[in-house]
Amino acid sequence: MTSSSLYRPEVDGLRTIAVLSVILFHADFVLFDHSLLPGGFIGVDVFFVISGYLISRLIMNDLDRGRFSFADFYERRIRRILPVLLLVLLASTPFAYFWLMPRATEEFGLSVLTSIFFSSNILFWSQDPYWAVESSLKPLLHTWSLAVEEQFYLVTPFLLIVLHKRDSRIVLAILALLFAASLALAHVTARSHPSFAFYMLPTRFWEMLAGVILAVAERNTGRATHGALARIMPSLGIAMILLSCVVFDEATRHPSLLTLLPVVGTMLVIRFGSSQDAGSRLLSSKVFVGIGLISYGLYVWHFPIFVFGEIIAEGASNARRLSWVVLTFVLATASYFLVETPLRRRQSLSFGKAAGIMTALALPSLALAVLAMSTNGLNARFQKVYALYGDAEIDNTLLQAESRVALARPRNWTSPDRTRILITGDSHSMDTYSMIVQHAESYPDMTFLRRPFTVTPSDNSCFLDDHAKAARLFRSAEYETAEIVLISERFRVIKAQLDCLERYIQRLKADGKDVVLASLGNLYGFPKIDLDGSDHFLKLHLRETYLTAADEYFLEGGTPQTLPTYERRYFDLLWEEMITPVNAALTEIAARHDIRFLAKQDYQCDAEARRCPLITPEGRKIYYDNNHLTVAGAHYLGGIAAKMGWLDIKD
Repeated sequence: MTSSSLYRPEVDGLRTIAVLSVILFHADFVLFDHSLLPGGFIGVDVFFVISGYLISRLIMNDLDRGRFSFADFYERRIRRILPVLLLVLLASTPFAYFWLMPRATEEFGLSVLTSIFFSSNILFWSQDPYWAVESSLKPLLHTWSLAVEEQFYLVTPFLLIVLHKRDSRIVLAILALLFAASLALAHVTARSHPSFAFYMLPTRFWEMLAGVILAVAERNTGRATHGALARIMPSLGIAMILLSCVVFDEATRHPSLLTLLPVVGTMLVIRFGSSQDAGSRLLSSKVFVGIGLISYGLYVWHFPIFVFGEIIAEGASNARRLSWVVLTFVLATASYFLVETPLRRRQSLSFGKAAGIMTALALPSLALAVLAMSTNGLNARFQKVYALYGDAEIDNTLLQAESRVALARPRNWTSPDRTRILITGDSHSMDTYSMIVQHAESYPDMTFLRRPFTVTPSDNSCFLDDHAKAARLFRSAEYETAEIVLISERFRVIKAQLDCLERYIQRLKADGKDVVLASLGNLYGFPKIDLDGSDHFLKLHLRETYLTAADEYFLEGGTPQTLPTYERRYFDLLWEEMITPVNAALTEIAARHDIRFLAKQDYQCDAEARRCPLITPEGRKIYYDNNHLTVAGAHYLGGIAAKMGWLDIKD
């Protein structure tokens, strides 16, 4: 079997569907208030199946001809993967220097190193979940899938060498067993450890094994391209992939048994594809094949373009996002002809010369990476800001990340001599929980736990109507053993939200829970800060963080003597027009259902003096945006709340 006979144009066309799905998903085009392709992330799963199929075909072909070489195999992989990746890293480096805050620059440097050595999936697994807002602004986040593929390439040759020349039924049985084990692990961990399931090879192995199984079956029996059934299978497979792109979203358990839909769809195209069916002919068309040929470049280029575009433009319209897609195609096409193809030609370019070119491409990015990790994210760029802030943290996004790290779960949750209080809600419940548990000594007869459970999502649907989502709360051990449920959430005066809240309270009371409802905490307007005369990095700080009154205080050179002026100014920034109607509605609901109501305003501001604190006595920020507490802020306000007996909720 020659290399030309191995080529299948419809597989390149399949790559087109995969890469366009991912690009459109990350572009996040909005049509009639809905995401255009909420499940486009499954394009990566399609790529995994294709990779497993193509790589195992090549390896088995070389094994059959007795010419397989590890050195040759990995040289080809290096020539295929690294040149364009290194070019993208090089192009991203100046943008990282000029547009990323210190923490983000340090993380970028680490992601450069792990991307080059194909371990970035492990890095991102150790950080934020893939769906977190913070992750969407990491320029090299998409390299996690390249790392998984390369790790697969480390395993596959050994696996196929061991199985080579064995009975085909035994080979398929072993592969099927490995497939089932990996899929089962993925399905289970997608719920218990979703980040591990998403990023790591053991839970993605089955998708690439699907391709290996196809290659082994094809080697044994040839391709299944005959008969009426075979002619409709590729079209059915394409439909399954496209259906996944439309019906899947970030709430879908993934990877899991549900992921079989796009994976099996891909398998149908590969197994039954031929020139005899309409689906394969579409995929084999010049447009689909052409895009498929540059699909690797499209994938590697698109995410940094989108991320830096988002950062520089501070959000974007559909038109601007479309321009990013066009730029992605331009750069991918250019890099395909100028970098990717020339460096893959072993006859015209020795590996030594190719390695020299790749080293030259890598050095600037590696230099930035090392400097970023050894200088706290090149923080000398922000020396003017640091001079103004002193010991206070300038980066509100860092304070935000710290505040979202859940504090240690109490060991005595099941203690019979303590009242068990479960706190539910959105990010505001995290603030309430953080305030309380940092002063656990003030509540010796209580123990607390939090479940991040939003009663009223942004689309105003009620979680009680989503039986699977509701069951995750009501069937949990924490809920079943809780005696009191404290609801802390950012409610709005929207009938659908308040109706859902009342239904939730009724359910809690029906289950024998004592219910406590916390008010909406303070919301503040953003201060106006004069940027005239500021240098680029000071302006970058002001653009990349949620400005608070504390930022205004530091940037204007505030002192302990002038602090009261800023605290009064902060009081004037209160969004009373939003706060008062919500809390009036919540007070009525609490009275109607005869439950305890806690007003957060009791500890947040001094209404008589018309002052709101913006920094702790140690000079730390209390808020990282206009309504969420820093860890230091939660500790400070939690101390005030504890002293005043704000949480006196036991009868």
